[in-house]
Amino acid sequence: MRHVFADESCQNAHHYMVLGALILPGTLVQEAETGLRQVLESHRMHGELKWTKVSRGKLPVYEEFVAHYFDVLVPRGAEFHSLILNCHGLNHRKFNNGDPDLGYNKFMFQLLFHRAAVPYGEYEKIVADLDSRNSNRNPYELETILNSASSRKFDRQPFTRVAHRDSKGTRLLQLADLLTGAVAWHKNDHDAAENPSAAKCSLATTVANCAGRLRLGNETPKTERRMGVWNFRLR
Repeated sequence: MRHVFADESCQNAHHYMVLGALILPGTLVQEAETGLRQVLESHRMHGELKWTKVSRGKLPVYEEFVAHYFDVLVPRGAEFHSLILNCHGLNHRKFNNGDPDLGYNKFMFQLLFHRAAVPYGEYEKIVADLDSRNSNRNPYELETILNSASSRKFDRQPFTRVAHRDSKGTRLLQLADLLTGAVAWHKNDHDAAENPSAAKCSLATTVANCAGRLRLGNETPKTERRMGVWNFRLR
């Protein structure tokens, strides 16, 4: 079984929107939650970690948190994939009946189908938790179209649950938020803006360096598992 923790960053008011999916073997989930919790406890930190909360004073715990992903979880089979959209090319009125949430579901479908269902769906069950967000659409709609597409590809419906989940209750969704935020920070060139957050610049660089890169946001091969990047091309 594979467990997906998915998030989105920079949905509004930015050039690029990023969807991120942290994928783990189901047998690793509880151990990963425990390990991440222990990282925070070693810093006497108990609150929720979010990209928007990254600060200079808390930078060391954020850096150790993401390092745990690369050093401990990746060797155990964890992977992260992101899908980047050029918001200037989105036309929800023309293609999504004026509904941005319908557009969001379409793009999340692309990420979950091609990066979770295609490599694992033929033989494994898949559970997907999406960070809770203000949406009028039931995630069951996304589950239905994912299983429908999977059935056409390999005559199987692997998604047993696609649901919204409060990120406060799982450190893995918080990790997905941080990795997604790091990609969006570089892709939107926030580090080149006037008076950027030094802490966020440092954390994004740390993530990039752990992935063997100078910056995040450039297309990676489909075989990249640590920090996969897919610059989605709108038709």
